[in-house]
Amino acid sequence: MPFFRKSLPAEEREAALRYYEGSLKVSAFHEKEADTYNEELIRFQNSPQEAADLAALSAAAERLIIASEEALRRHASLESEAPPVAAADFSSWHSVFDRTVKWSKANREALRLVSLGQDASSANAPSYLNLVSYFQRIAEGKSRDLLKRMQITQDDYARVSSAVKIALGEEDWSPV
Repeated sequence: MPFFRKSLPAEEREAALRYYEGSLKVSAFHEKEADTYNEELIRFQNSPQEAADLAALSAAAERLIIASEEALRRHASLESEAPPVAAADFSSWHSVFDRTVKWSKANREALRLVSLGQDASSANAPSYLNLVSYFQRIAEGKSRDLLKRMQITQDDYARVSSAVKIALGEEDWSPV
């Protein structure tokens, strides 16, 4: 592997930046919903485990499934925008979103089993969560590689970050 990479042509670099911005928007919207689920999970873990608390957590888990499916769909729609230099990044993040959908569904099943007083291990949610973490580490590495290849500047990063923040504030992406 050469020590010095040839700069990307301006058009390909801009296409990669547009793709990257779109990918970050999808991740940010999904993360926002995941935070809502995590808040409910913390509330559940800190409570006396009443049925109402489990019902609220189950509702949050259902929302997370919908959000995860929407993130997967939105990310898939970026494939046509991803230039060849971003193909590995796209593929790796697509795997993360795909496994996140699978984990979300297994998590819902585990909660259903808990609500019935049954052992939740058959839902296999921890295994799916481990896969999500594994694929996310790979995807983060591919994103770092892409950013290096694009030779992203502070101005680029500020522009992309600003666009993501604006999108989070303006676009209603409620999964319900």
